[in-house]
Amino acid sequence: SARTWTKELGTIRHFFRHCLHNEWILRNWAEKVPMPKNLKPADREPYEPREVASIIAACDQMGRGAYERLRARAMILVLRYTGLRISDVATLERDRIRDGQIFLRTAKNGKPVRLPVHADLQAALEVLPLPRGADSSNWPYFFWSGHGSRETFIRNVKRTLVAVFRISGVPGACPHRFAIRWRRRFWRWAEPSKRPPISSVIPKRSCASIMQNGARGGRRESMIFWHVCGTRKNRRKNRL
Repeated sequence: SARTWTKELGTIRHFFRHCLHNEWILRNWAEKVPMPKNLKPADREPYEPREVASIIAACDQMGRGAYERLRARAMILVLRYTGLRISDVATLERDRIRDGQIFLRTAKNGKPVRLPVHADLQAALEVLPLPRGADSSNWPYFFWSGHGSRETFIRNVKRTLVAVFRISGVPGACPHRFAIRWRRRFWRWAEPSKRPPISSVIPKRSCASIMQNGARGGRRESMIFWHVCGTRKNRRKNRL
């Protein structure tokens, strides 16, 4: 696609700039290749409640037994209630959940994140079987057995999620649509008079930073629940 080509061309240009800086080449020919123009953003919307129900129900139809199904259900619920990246879900550690919250650093940028644990998610994690091949009953990870590379296991988790989405029959289903929910609905610990316009916040903040700042300690009575409408027009209208 044009979007993939844009990312790949940017990588090639960066490589040739490095070569030019070290005088390995005389000219950066990649700069002559034009970037695709008029790219349209991906049309992705958060899941409807019936779609979420279909995806969760699909977990009970995949695999050969309870082991695969319980793991798939727990993975889906982690995505549903936290908006974490797949890599963070795959390597989630047990000791990261304390006092009804998840504490971790994201794999992509290393930023600390603190997220509340929903009751349904907590129940799914409590009945989750140990990973096959785990060395002891006190194994630190929920999903990863520790055998093989981390990257290989993350790819296996992606294949599991793809299988769940295919069985659910939800059109356009993907893990990123769970994260969109948290871009439009998040907590902000601030006084009402200090809340910035929604339109100036949403495009610039990642799910992880939104969730982290939202779950940060503070006065309970100052917790503000924002529900952001989908379109830019509505975001401009709903300035707080």
